[in-house]
Amino acid sequence: MKCQRVIIEVGSGTFALELHPRLTVVAGLSSTERDSLTNELFGAWAGERSGVHLVVRDGANRQLAVVRPRGARHRVVEIATDADVTHEFSVGGEVDLLARAGLSTLEARDRLRVRPSELAIPGHHDPRITELAHIDQKVLWGTAENVFRTERALGAEAEAVTTTLAESEAVEAVELSHRRLELATVRMDRYHKLGTRLGAVTAVSSIPLAIVALPLALIPLGLTATSIGKVAMTKRAVKAAEEAEAEALEAAGAQSYLGFHLQRVNGMLSSATTRKRLTNAADLHRKAITSWRQLVGAHDVGWALEHRDEIMTAALLDRELEQANGPAFASLRTVLGSSLAHSLAGRLSAARRLGPVRESYPLILDDPFRDVDPALKPALLALLGRWAGNPQVIFLTEDPEVVSWARVEQIGAEISLIEAAPTGVTAPVSANHSPVISTSPR
Repeated sequence: MKCQRVIIEVGSGTFALELHPRLTVVAGLSSTERDSLTNELFGAWAGERSGVHLVVRDGANRQLAVVRPRGARHRVVEIATDADVTHEFSVGGEVDLLARAGLSTLEARDRLRVRPSELAIPGHHDPRITELAHIDQKVLWGTAENVFRTERALGAEAEAVTTTLAESEAVEAVELSHRRLELATVRMDRYHKLGTRLGAVTAVSSIPLAIVALPLALIPLGLTATSIGKVAMTKRAVKAAEEAEAEALEAAGAQSYLGFHLQRVNGMLSSATTRKRLTNAADLHRKAITSWRQLVGAHDVGWALEHRDEIMTAALLDRELEQANGPAFASLRTVLGSSLAHSLAGRLSAARRLGPVRESYPLILDDPFRDVDPALKPALLALLGRWAGNPQVIFLTEDPEVVSWARVEQIGAEISLIEAAPTGVTAPVSANHSPVISTSPR
């Protein structure tokens, strides 16, 4: 996201800052004025300021107007279509541009503002980034990608084995239900045969018994009725067992017990293949990890990929310092100069892709070279001039050396210079208002 214009209401009037897409130097601001302007900028991005309006261009290259009137609803409008897109930037009813990157105002001040103390101290950058930047980047990232590629393949094969284990449970369920069906069928057949035999005996013996004594004829008839009841009960048990087997077969992906066994044979063959593939995948992943550790030592591959931008930026800086001809970057080849250059490059890289949307935000440099050795300033400024633009840089300063450099550089239209001077009216500086300044682009 790049900020093109900032319009701040001050009393009954306004003043506007037209910002260069790469680098804007705003000169002539004291420390108090820089703090006040920084408060207004972060407040406008986060929704904490009314009366501060922005024109920005987002990662999709849309030009957006962020309108924050006093006492009215804040809105975001796409300028080309005049469409209200406030809902895309609303969090809890507030229009918050920083929330897209998961940043609070406090976090944004820490990550998107560079003060003198943060750059002048050697060793501010992470030594792991410097170490990984010294490795051939093509080899480094090829090895890292191989680790993650083999890890994904191993996960897929492990999932296949898990599926096979689940299928084993389904096999056990089918076999159990089939055994129960067979047992129920055997019982039904037994009672059916018994009932048939009792029926024949009853038919032969009931008539003579009835002639001799009627009550005696009721005995075989009772036995026959009991056997018929048992047959009916076993039929219901067989039907229930058939339904249970059908459910188990369906869960196993088969329509019949015979088809299930054919499927099981195929499954055993594929299971052996799956286990072999799992073993091969595990072996390839171990080799990938070994290659990574031989290349970088104990550094975690996940951490390296997470900080890929910073590492590649540091590597690019090292290459530029090595290949640059002439005295322009000579001072940065010293221990102190290299440390400062890497700190600056790291802050630029950190602002390039923030949060889940991986979008850049403007980086505010709050006179960061104030306490730097004057012999190092020209090279650091030259480096900044080459690298600004991704992200956009807003350089607030009262350093005359920086202003002199900016006056020359703006001739090529690669940067812009705004020299701010107090007007005849003195306005109090507070948490809610910027100082009244007049801007005169040069």
